[in-house]
Amino acid sequence: HLGQSDAPIINGQLDTEHDAVMAIFGNSSACTATMIHVEGGYGYLLTAAHCLGNGPIQTAVMADDYQSSSAKFYSVVAQQIHPQYNSQNVAYDFAMLRVVGASPTTPVIPALTQATDGLAKGTAVEHVGYGLVSYPSGQTSKRHRIMGTIAQVALTQFLYNQPNGGPCSGDSGGPLV
Repeated sequence: HLGQSDAPIINGQLDTEHDAVMAIFGNSSACTATMIHVEGGYGYLLTAAHCLGNGPIQTAVMADDYQSSSAKFYSVVAQQIHPQYNSQNVAYDFAMLRVVGASPTTPVIPALTQATDGLAKGTAVEHVGYGLVSYPSGQTSKRHRIMGTIAQVALTQFLYNQPNGGPCSGDSGGPLV
């Protein structure tokens, strides 16, 4: 058992498609991260800065189920929280992790560029992450997903609707695809 996250994608479905979405673990934390770039044997994962609040992240795991025998483990060799992040300023709640052992075949979900960013009110998005499947219990080691809709877009953030379920803090750092 590597760890556990404290909240779920509520009412989500098992996800077997987004291999670039990984579980990440520290001494007392568990979150989700997304492999956004691979270069020279290193992989770069985007996650939430508050996931590093209880200490450094040490391991990233790529698998539909992070406790399966086919899970691939990456050691985190560097991490950087956005310099303007603090718990009062969620606009900068992101961090980068660098892992060793990535290759050109490692799955990637690239971050949007300004040219490819088409997020607008009404855009359908898919939340992906690890966590409980029901609250307050429902432990799982499997990746889940659920659809949502962008409700509002602002300069540095957006809001989304989740009327039938969606991500919570245990899925922090997980992508919207």
